[in-house]
Amino acid sequence: MATISTEIKRKKGISLLSLDAGGPRGISQLEILKHVMDRLNDNADGAITKRPCEVFAMIGGTGTGGLIAVFLAILKMTADEALETFTDVINKVFKDTSPNPTMQTEKLKKVVNEILAKHHVPLDTKLVPTNGAPPTCRLYIPVVDKKNTGSPIILTNYGDPRGPPVKLTIAEAMLATCASPPMFSPVEVTKDFGTVEYISADLGFCNPVRETIEGAHSAFGDETTVICVLSVGCGNLGANIAPGNSQANALITFLKRIALDGERKAQEVASQMEKLPLYHRLSVAYGIEISQDESWKDLEDISAHTRNYLIDEEVARTVNHCITTLKDGIGSTTLEQLKYLGGGEVLAPELLELTPNYVERKAPMEFLEKCLFDADGRIKGGSKRVIVTGMGGCGKTQLVRKLIENHGDLFVSVFFVDGSSNESIKRELTEHVRALGGAHSQKSFEECMKFLSLPTQGGERLLVIDNVDDPNLNISAFLPKWKRGAVIITSRNGSHGQLSPLSHLQLDVMSLNESIELLIRGSGGIQLSAQHSEAASKVAEELGYLPIALVQAASYIYRTECSADTYISLLRTSRQRVLSDPATSQIDMRYTTAFAAFDASYSILPSKARLALHLLSFFHRRRFPIDCIGFDAVNGFSSDIHYLDRGEEYERGRECLKEIFYSDGMWDPAELEYIISSLRSHSLIILMPTEITRLLQMHSLMRLYDC
Repeated sequence: MATISTEIKRKKGISLLSLDAGGPRGISQLEILKHVMDRLNDNADGAITKRPCEVFAMIGGTGTGGLIAVFLAILKMTADEALETFTDVINKVFKDTSPNPTMQTEKLKKVVNEILAKHHVPLDTKLVPTNGAPPTCRLYIPVVDKKNTGSPIILTNYGDPRGPPVKLTIAEAMLATCASPPMFSPVEVTKDFGTVEYISADLGFCNPVRETIEGAHSAFGDETTVICVLSVGCGNLGANIAPGNSQANALITFLKRIALDGERKAQEVASQMEKLPLYHRLSVAYGIEISQDESWKDLEDISAHTRNYLIDEEVARTVNHCITTLKDGIGSTTLEQLKYLGGGEVLAPELLELTPNYVERKAPMEFLEKCLFDADGRIKGGSKRVIVTGMGGCGKTQLVRKLIENHGDLFVSVFFVDGSSNESIKRELTEHVRALGGAHSQKSFEECMKFLSLPTQGGERLLVIDNVDDPNLNISAFLPKWKRGAVIITSRNGSHGQLSPLSHLQLDVMSLNESIELLIRGSGGIQLSAQHSEAASKVAEELGYLPIALVQAASYIYRTECSADTYISLLRTSRQRVLSDPATSQIDMRYTTAFAAFDASYSILPSKARLALHLLSFFHRRRFPIDCIGFDAVNGFSSDIHYLDRGEEYERGRECLKEIFYSDGMWDPAELEYIISSLRSHSLIILMPTEITRLLQMHSLMRLYDC
């Protein structure tokens, strides 16, 4: 029976974008973001051009970085559109500044209104919609109350139940994040019979990467994994020389430059996350420093220095690494780890536990051992692939887990990977390699696959890819091209056996003796002691010797302390209810009922295969002749001989059969073969060839499955 750990339950990874405050130097940020997005879209294999709001699940920013965040997350601009819009803002508001903050604020308000009108956003539109689904891209902007600058107020485009509601409009949020005194006036908003004056948080939270991570943790939860954290600065401020006199203005400028230095925070975060491949910091090192008198910097100069920065060899490597990280989409570190531990080291996925009631299955185990080891118990030479297939709940994962317990020490390393999706395979393969530490900790997925294909010193690796059930998943892409090593694949999809026909184990149900032993162990010997083997055999027979159903039965008997005879009686009178009762006491079970295991297979069947499964459940589960379908289909599922009166139900029955087995209104034998192949590939039926025809057989519980 397959098991599942906490690692496998984690949500799909997300990426975060953090934008420093920087005034006009925000041009540099957007040049960098444009470069990253252009590179990302160049590698999109012809896909539709992605916007930042489609790549990043949360975009945070302070000061003008917050304004850019609104452009990207709320107005859904491309990086090019944001660069053009922000350039217009800088030219109209920041180029020829007025010493009067009221006049500066009016200029900013006019530009904000123009931007919103261009994007057809009414001025009274709230930042947080009153209803509807949460936004796909979350906005996170720290601002402060002028009368209490110690604690930030977070502006978001989603409702956060853990924080007080801030009912600003989009226009007010755009003004508030830029309202840096003394250049701009505070944004006054009436709240609870009073007025709150919002100002920019740029002096206290110039680099909001930590705050953005905390915001993502609050919005997405502990276990959400992070693919990428991209922090974009506005350039190094340059040397901050202490004033040589006691003039107040010089001292204020000195202290303000310290508060606006986002690079110190960037260095702190980089030192905490140095072992993680997810964190990337991009900020121009030289050329756009603010002079001591904070004089105007020409926008063309900012752009030119930024483009020169991006062609630097070290910067190009950082950008390439960032692009690869975003493309791979592998989240190895949780938001909880990032928030509280700064990331820490990458840990390999846990090896799933072996159930304490595991029963040795001699014949299947000997088959696996014969595929991997020679007569002396040593690992066979060359590249080895073993495929284990069978219906859900037949014990594939536990069999392989027992093999690892018996022989894992013979391998240099054992990588156990969740094969349920492309994403889970990529993530866990990468985590296994990165967990080796050192130079491996920064490897991309592609680099990890190349590494796995290299020969190892002192032995071989064993790679287990478990539960490869998705029929659309190309498992060949995840197999290392090694000359020495072993891969074991478990799947409900029998067609995977083609990967290694001579090493393909089609795992069936348990033998009678194995079933009895499992029932006795699992029930704790309360009612199914060794002296009750006859009663246990009756239970096993009723359940078709399916391991997951036997575990359910043992769990039920243990909890209720009923006898085997009582359990059999309950099965016959209330089968659906009894078989829906989960084996909740089992450790790390992927499925807790037989029907849950069937659900997993049924959910990915083609629609016609589902209908065929319903139809076949009306017949005896053994020896159904396949050819009789074609015999009747040729005649339109009708005959000239009338045994009974033919009414409306008869015609509905014919139409139902045609819907299942006809293609484009005509009988097509290939359609039947496709249906049979789909059911077989998920191990829901077995075909038994005879001299005359092929006979179909399904498990007794599958026939009773209420799909």
